[in-house]
Amino acid sequence: MRLPIINPLRLTMLVSISVTLFLGAAVLAKFGSRRFGPMRADEGLCLFCGRHIQVEKFTGSAEQTSITETEVSTWADRFVPANHGHVWSFHSWAERAHWFGDASIACGGGEPGVEIIWLVGRRRGWPTAESLLREYATLDSDREAQNEFILEAVSPRLGD
Repeated sequence: MRLPIINPLRLTMLVSISVTLFLGAAVLAKFGSRRFGPMRADEGLCLFCGRHIQVEKFTGSAEQTSITETEVSTWADRFVPANHGHVWSFHSWAERAHWFGDASIACGGGEPGVEIIWLVGRRRGWPTAESLLREYATLDSDREAQNEFILEAVSPRLGD
């Protein structure tokens, strides 16, 4: 029995095409996963200091968390202890479940916190907001008391 003779040119082309496809898929998996791959991204604010958090998880990479300053946190830092435990209220997220799929995006209000007290300062004056924030900061471990405080002491001061 005779084995078929393989044309060396055809073999070289097949190997070249295979290597190119493999490298292309590897590059897409590595660099295209952020744009086309499954992912989830969440955004929120700390209820006490007003810092912004973004948590991202892309295929093939570790979860990345970034915490950034905001106009609210710059103001609140003067009154909120630096060693406070962040309490994150997430207000939006984006998710893509499959490669090359559409991304679902959801936005919501999140829970009110220091940013609503900051808004009182902008509308009604900073001395009022500062006294509210000092009292709010004493409630750092009682979520029910915080929500009640925002509802009863802060929200009415936003009325026009």
